[in-house]
Formats: sequence, structure tokens, C-alpha cells
Amino acid sequence: GEREYVFEYKNSNNDVVFEWSFTYIIERTLTPLVIIPAPTHDTVSCLSHAVWPAQLPVVKDVCGTVLSYTPPVNITTGSYQAGNFCNGGFRRYTFKFKDPCNPDIVLNWTFRYEILPSAPPSLVDDQVDCSSLDQTGINKNLAEATGFDPRTLEADVIALYEDVCGYAITATWIETIPDAANNDASWIFTYKFRIENACGKFVICEVVYSGGEVPATIVLDDRTVSDGETLCFGASETITVSDLSVNPGGSVTFIAGESVHLLPG
Repeated sequence: GEREYVFEYKNSNNDVVFEWSFTYIIERTLTPLVIIPAPTHDTVSCLSHAVWPAQLPVVKDVCGTVLSYTPPVNITTGSYQAGNFCNGGFRRYTFKFKDPCNPDIVLNWTFRYEILPSAPPSLVDDQVDCSSLDQTGINKNLAEATGFDPRTLEADVIALYEDVCGYAITATWIETIPDAANNDASWIFTYKFRIENACGKFVICEVVYSGGEVPATIVLDDRTVSDGETLCFGASETITVSDLSVNPGGSVTFIAGESVHLLPG
């Protein structure tokens, strides 16, 4: 638009003897300005974390009027494939602040999230790992222990882990490692599991089972425990000791499900 100022010059008789005018041509040509900035980027692990920006800038037009953005907001997502950001990506929000008198004059303000590549599954509780599934003192012989199917533990293993973005994960038994000294009386098996997300990122964890066959009864006859020797005898029912000598510096422990009988002699 225009604004005109007209000045009249008069003589002593109050007659107008000269007239002078000044005219402003008002044109909106300057882009709106950010008066109070706001953050323009952030880094997150998941698409679901790339939410609406928490803070927008304060924008004014050339005449000082505070502007609101004009919908719609353009939301662009890149590198998102098959429901996962396996190799990372981005989400960008673009806001348009338009001059109220000339909509062709626009300030574009952009907020961009960088989305990190997929991370391996992590523990639900940092203090509770696969060792929480370990078992000791299992009363089975070596053949029975060897026949155990570790796949029955997969559900328990998967319950310990989560994907940071909430995607599905799997737990798969991949290997059983027997101790080299395994026998019926004492054995140890280490079961290894692979916990993997949809992007193929994985961690390995181990569960250890140990035990040995405990006889129902034991009879100790003509046994000597030497200096520095430590022995332990166990039975699910009774231990009968008829002739046992323990030299100074030696020790012996009896563990019985029912009783220990010490016979004279």
C-alpha cells in the first residue's frame, strides 16, 4: 500500500501558497526473521524417539508481529526400510512461517533427527544376565545331563533381553561346551545362546549347569585323610563310616539326605 504526508505552506493571511507531499510505498519484501532461536537437531536411537520438536523458534515478520507456523508441516524420513533403521537414518520436520500480508514470502525452519544404526539387544536389567539361569547341584549322572535339551532355556534367555527400539528379538541355542573332566560324579555343561534383533545385531550369553550323580548310600571303610587333603562325601540317604582316619591338617565333610552313621572302630 501507500502512505502519503502532505505539507501546506501558508502566508500571513493563512492562504496556502505551496504544497509539498511525501509518499511511502509499502511493500512486504523481507523474509520473516527468527528472533529467539531453538535447537535444530538431535540424535536418537529409534524412529519412535524422533517426535515433534520440543521447542520452536520465535519468528516475527518485518513489522514485528509474532508469527505461527502455517500447516501442514512437511515430515521427511530417510533410510527407513522394512520397519527398521538397521543402518541409521533421519527424520526431518520443516515448518513454514509465512508473511501474513504476502504468503509468497516464507521462512522455512527445519528440525532434523539423526537416527543411529541398530544396536544389539541389551539386558532388561543390567544386574540380571544369563548367569541368573545357572543351576548347580543337579542330581543326575553324566548320560542324563548330556541328554538335556538347551533349547528349553531359549524362552528364559529371551526374557532377559530387549531391543532398544522395541523390535522383535530371538534367542537361539548355538553350542554346548562340556567340561573336559566330566564324569558321573561331577560334570559341568556351558550352553551358549545367540540373542539377535531383526537387523542381525546380536550378543552371546552363556548358561552353566553343573552337578553329579549322588549315591543313595556310602560306606567308608579303611579310609585315611592325609595332611592338606580336603574330602567331601555325599549321599542322598545315609553315610556309614566304619573306619576313617583324619591326619592333622586334613579335613572331611559329610553331606547326607537322612543321616551319618559313625561305627566304632
